Amino acid sequence: MSYSIKDIEDAIIKALMPLTRERGGDVITLDSHSGDLERALASGKSPDVIPPALLVTFLGSKFNQAKAPMLERGMTFSLLHASLSLESEKSRRRIAYGMMESTRALLNNNDLGLAITPLTIEEEMLVGSSGEMTVYRALYRTSFADED
Repeated sequence: MSYSIKDIEDAIIKALMPLTRERGGDVITLDSHSGDLERALASGKSPDVIPPALLVTFLGSKFNQAKAPMLERGMTFSLLHASLSLESEKSRRRIAYGMMESTRALLNNNDLGLAITPLTIEEEMLVGSSGEMTVYRALYRTSFADED
């Protein structure tokens, strides 16, 4: 079965829906990522998204030859966890840590209901922190057989 980047990204967003305010969670913004968050963080300006936010973006693919005409396609996705607090950087970190734990519980070892290798987390890291916002990134990987 072949999937587009959008297919996988949409399935990740759907899997994270329980974390949104509409579903009883704390996340206000759950969407695809357009790069504005890092620019806002670097410049100290307000982002276009409202934290707490989870933003999903495709980072890239790696292909391995399988039996012709098939390829094994590995895909990596980045999830940005943005927290906002006027109280302290420590408070923002704790909010982000909670979002990362919840994200991990929903995504790690999850095949998203698709014919893919379940997502696995590769790493979590601090992107940056400024005045009122702290952002962490988590990388998730999956793969599937793709027709050449």
